[in-house]
Amino acid sequence: MIQEPCYTISTSNCSRPIEKSVFILHVNSMKHLLRILFIGILIAFGVGFYIRAQEDLLIGERIVGVTVLFSSFVFMPLFLYHRWKGKRLKDYTLTKENLRRMRKLRGESPENEKS
Repeated sequence: MIQEPCYTISTSNCSRPIEKSVFILHVNSMKHLLRILFIGILIAFGVGFYIRAQEDLLIGERIVGVTVLFSSFVFMPLFLYHRWKGKRLKDYTLTKENLRRMRKLRGESPENEKS
């Protein structure tokens, strides 16, 4: 007997745990989404430049412009969210503490620091 999938938030009437519901976006699906969007952006750039060169300059420039806007305001924030999720920004900023730690690892003395 095939069981119907459960699409509710509540787990009281559902035999599947909430982790397997359709509401959770897995890392692999985000990676695939980003790849599909990137390929779409490359195709749109190619089509825009082809139309610009062969047929109509105005329509081609509009396609390229919309593609740039989409890649800047949709693709890039999604990509940055995916890549930086779970990482501490403090590890990647140059503070005095991090500079001292890097100098200590390289073997330089901390007395050479300029305050």
